[in-house]
Amino acid sequence: TNHDKHRQEIFLPTTHTTIFPSPSHRKYDIRVNMHPHLHTKDNFECEDIMAALEECHAKGFMFKSLGGCNDAKDKVSECLRGARARRTEANRAAARAKREERENRIKELNKSLGLD
Repeated sequence: TNHDKHRQEIFLPTTHTTIFPSPSHRKYDIRVNMHPHLHTKDNFECEDIMAALEECHAKGFMFKSLGGCNDAKDKVSECLRGARARRTEANRAAARAKREERENRIKELNKSLGLD
């Protein structure tokens, strides 16, 4: 029935393909992504490690279930954590600089208005 067809389409696994600037000399590298929300420009440095995890997962359910991919998963987690920490620190530094600039402008404005 039409309802069953719709239900099957919902539960069919989908494959996401994303084009990234390639780390090699080629201009672009097309990869099939297990988790497309992790394959971003912010996590590009982790692409090779994520690809290794995806290759490990492709070895099969039993290999993965018996811990064969645990090391690869730990490396992915470590890489993503490090990338997030670097982004967070850069964002904090930018926010700190912006806040200091705003406070300095307010001080200058108050001084020029004689409110200081």
